[in-house]
Amino acid sequence: MQDEKAVFAIKDVVLEFEDFERFSKNNPTNKIMKGWRIFGAFYFAIVVLGLALIGEKPVDYSAMDLFDLDALRSLAGIFSMLLMLFFYPWFIHPWIVKKALKKKLRENKFAQKPYDYHFYESGVVISGQNGMSRYTWNDFREVKESKDYLAFYISSMQAHWIPKRMLEGQQDLLEFIKSKVTQYTRVNR
Repeated sequence: MQDEKAVFAIKDVVLEFEDFERFSKNNPTNKIMKGWRIFGAFYFAIVVLGLALIGEKPVDYSAMDLFDLDALRSLAGIFSMLLMLFFYPWFIHPWIVKKALKKKLRENKFAQKPYDYHFYESGVVISGQNGMSRYTWNDFREVKESKDYLAFYISSMQAHWIPKRMLEGQQDLLEFIKSKVTQYTRVNR
């Protein structure tokens, strides 16, 4: 790649928070996050129910008096558990993930620095202020294209990716990449 002339180049690729958010939602590791979302919902529901029922005697709902404090606490615990079961996965968990993503982005000083991508017949060179990486086309186990990004997977958990906003009018580049890699997937997310 040193003696070759770049066929295509994309300069000053800077990743913004919205790019990270879109990529993390469509990333294969998101299946793990969905599992944690479900686990978290059940965990919170059990904790809330447990706290509501600590030290309580069993309640006979058929003979329940409207002003029976034990019955009302028990019903409140069950209602709280059901609320958490549905509230946590769709509101609390995404908020936690978004907050953690923002923190990671703030801590990673190199993530917001500009990168240059140079595409050669033999591979890709990614360079930035923190260094340079060279890859042959065979180094990529898969290239995924979605409506928001183009990702070059080095492993199942690691990828270099370019936001699609940086690829506007670069249809020739996409065709070039498709012709060079063995596994090219278009994802409709």
